[in-house]
Amino acid sequence: MIKLIFYIQMLLFSFTYSSCKNKRIDNKSFVVVRDKDNNIISEVNYVNDSILHGLAKYYYISPINTLKEEIEYSFGMMDGIYKFYRKDGTLESKTTFKRNLANGESCWFYENRKLKSKSFWINGKQYGGTELYDINGKVKLYYTVDYFGEKFFSIDYDSIGNKLGEKGKTFSENFVVFYESDTNQTPVSENFVLKNKKTLTKITVAQPPNTRTVIKMGELNKNKLIQLEINNNTVYYPSLYNYSGKVAIVTVGELRDLKGNLLKYDSVVNNIIVR
Repeated sequence: MIKLIFYIQMLLFSFTYSSCKNKRIDNKSFVVVRDKDNNIISEVNYVNDSILHGLAKYYYISPINTLKEEIEYSFGMMDGIYKFYRKDGTLESKTTFKRNLANGESCWFYENRKLKSKSFWINGKQYGGTELYDINGKVKLYYTVDYFGEKFFSIDYDSIGNKLGEKGKTFSENFVVFYESDTNQTPVSENFVLKNKKTLTKITVAQPPNTRTVIKMGELNKNKLIQLEINNNTVYYPSLYNYSGKVAIVTVGELRDLKGNLLKYDSVVNNIIVR
């Protein structure tokens, strides 16, 4: 959608501008485009004359000289913060991009500047926790999405922020196993892993507002669970199996309030085949 807006804008610019100011330093240039009435249409940074690089600003045709979009580019690709403004000048959305894909936090805002929603994206796909707010800034819904795009946990809130109800577990039962040496984190596609080779089991975790999530994992036959660090709604369980056969992995999730009181307890056993 953002790309489409940009290309339409560029097409319109080619027909409507009457003046263009170009400031050049070495292989970088800064181009300001104005219409026939000297109203600003765009301010764009280029490298090598034609490759978008740096901050680009685009303005509404009406009202005149009103900022519409700010886009950070790196050698022709959206790479940084994308901001979209309403015609009244208020910020409507702010999203982090990397190589033309949403990659990081995305926030939307009401006209009164209160936060409307906050979500997280990885390589163009929604991931982890999403928070939706009412126009007064009170959270009204929280839900979590795993690596496979499945919603596995949600909480509804009333108008003053009290929990109405919840669904699902504090962690996704859809786990991913990959070898520790694989920096690309490619999931093991077979139904087994190799023995004597270090693996990481990757699981998406819910982290609702004003709570603390605790995740523990371990082998069932060892009767010992390890508490794992949660980073961006994700935990990694390291393992090295020196034998062949079926291994039962226990995952326990606890949801606690900020005083440490237990609110929710979940557990599941997943089997991994070792060869």
